[in-house]
Amino acid sequence: MSINYRIHTLLATIALVTLVSCQTPTQPVDLTASRTMTVELKTTTNVPVPNATIDWTKYTGINAPMSSRATSGTDGFARFTIPDVSANRDSVRLLINVPSGSPGGPAGPFDIRTSVCNDTLISLAISPDIPCGTLDRIDTIELEVCPSAQPTGATACRYYPTTCQGGVIFTVADTSRGSIGVSVTSSGGTSSTAEVCATFAPATDAVTGATETLTTVVEGRLPGQTTVLVRIGIVVIGRVACEQCPCPTLNKTAFTAEEICLGNSASVALPLSTLYQPLTGSTECVTEFTLVGPSDPTFVVSRGAQFTVRNGQAFPTLDIDVNPTAVGTIQKTLTYNVRTRNRTTGVVTECPAKLVVDVTIPVISTQCVIRPQRLDTLEKCVFNDSSTVDTFFIENTGTCPVTVTITSASSLFQTSPRGVVVVPARGIVPVAVTFLATKADWDNNPQTPVGARGDKFFTSKITVTGCEQQPRVYDVVGAASVLCSSFKYQCLRQFRPPGFPNVYAESIQLVEDKTNIVYQNDNQRFTQYDIYVKSLTPNGAAWDVELGSGEKNGLPYGLFKLVASNFTVNPGESICDRYPANASAECSLVKNDLNQGASTISGLRPGDVVLYVKNGSRSLECALIWIQSTSLDRPGTQALPQVCIEICYPMFTL
Repeated sequence: MSINYRIHTLLATIALVTLVSCQTPTQPVDLTASRTMTVELKTTTNVPVPNATIDWTKYTGINAPMSSRATSGTDGFARFTIPDVSANRDSVRLLINVPSGSPGGPAGPFDIRTSVCNDTLISLAISPDIPCGTLDRIDTIELEVCPSAQPTGATACRYYPTTCQGGVIFTVADTSRGSIGVSVTSSGGTSSTAEVCATFAPATDAVTGATETLTTVVEGRLPGQTTVLVRIGIVVIGRVACEQCPCPTLNKTAFTAEEICLGNSASVALPLSTLYQPLTGSTECVTEFTLVGPSDPTFVVSRGAQFTVRNGQAFPTLDIDVNPTAVGTIQKTLTYNVRTRNRTTGVVTECPAKLVVDVTIPVISTQCVIRPQRLDTLEKCVFNDSSTVDTFFIENTGTCPVTVTITSASSLFQTSPRGVVVVPARGIVPVAVTFLATKADWDNNPQTPVGARGDKFFTSKITVTGCEQQPRVYDVVGAASVLCSSFKYQCLRQFRPPGFPNVYAESIQLVEDKTNIVYQNDNQRFTQYDIYVKSLTPNGAAWDVELGSGEKNGLPYGLFKLVASNFTVNPGESICDRYPANASAECSLVKNDLNQGASTISGLRPGDVVLYVKNGSRSLECALIWIQSTSLDRPGTQALPQVCIEICYPMFTL
């Protein structure tokens, strides 16, 4: 581990303790787990330092780099979880800042780099700057170690920042005595810092309670100068201590999780803090827990296979990844080996008792039904953008969300929604089925048209998987027709206002391959549209009507032919509901011999039915025009003659 720092008004005296239990020989090198890191901040007089920020970065290992921030609490501890820590160690950087208002004032940033493979504790003690010219500073470094424990020696490094200018050289008078050694390193930027490291490595046969002391002096001078700018008296006390931490009493407990759903992976949080009270005793003692069983693909402890609890600290929450394979109850017993560790002496005690938790996880199945059993035949006029819609319902009758997949074997039948759909617990999702056949689909269908509408039938299958035990398959039928009930009622006028050479015209455009009929009003170029009134001639109490077809590129859009006179419809019906019986045959005749039609037709009276054959870009299409009435459009001298017509389009495209 390396410790880097930048000079501020306050720096730290740092004592570092990490728990070094790592990979076992049987573990794969790619094994990863989430680990907890705890940073303890206090003054040299053991006062907690709150509200310090710790910006941490894991810069080696899986998913590195990753980073986040933690803040110390009122007890001086900051705890955070480092994900995806590998069993053979990852590197972590901590950047620590102590805010103003903290005991001893602001300090930092401290740049600490360490490795982590297990739950880790780092303790930092904060110390104030030493004013330049101070010659009476005295500090004591106490080291305790048990030679029979690991590690067999103890080391403490302290940083003494000063207000002296940069470049001061620090020396130490006595560097060793007995089992104690002292070294000093000079560092700093705009100001100078002394790094003093003391070690204590007693003989392996040293008896408990034995004490050694080394008193030495650290002095700082500028290069080539004899004047001492800073003098620090260092007293190092080494003590042989092999006190064990007592083993905790941990009763067997039980935990029952909420229900999870078969077929869904779930993460179960097991809050040990609700099962066990914090451990009591010395703050120098920590208790380490290592999972010994069980672990299988259906039940994996993803966070908390190893964890450490210091005395007074709450137990952590375990994360268990559950992948149930059957309905019923998953029952597992978590068993942890327990040992205590004295953070000061390093003495480890293997405890005979184990932490045991019986875990019960109920597994339930989804409950889902689809209704109704079959769908109705869908109908669509191929000249229309809309079709009839049928609906089926996916109903989740249970408490587990259900994920279903809705597919159609043909693009002519579309469902909404489609694809992967999640049905919430107790939820119902309606699925609308629409028939999308076009005129091209109708033309390419080799079937012989049937019925007055010219129906051709299409079939497909709608499949829903994931709801019922077996996939639900709907056989769907679509009837595509070419006789469309597209209807428009419109009154049209034509006149030349006195003194105006232009003709005010009203007309109708039949939009190709659609059931849309557009009313047009243009006082300049009425001949651009399909149908317009060419003239209205007085004839007794009414007017004779002359219709004309617009032109495009010098050719008429369509041709007219009279197919019936004195035609009427029943109340509530239109020309689309009832039309002359010979209309379909007349359509075929004109389409086969265009000379039977004309671009204008005159002498029309109310009750006449005119066949209009439109010369489309891809085919000939027929419409029917019924002259319903002729009259004045309003009372008074400003009245204009008008003809009111009903039009049905397109029709008879066979």
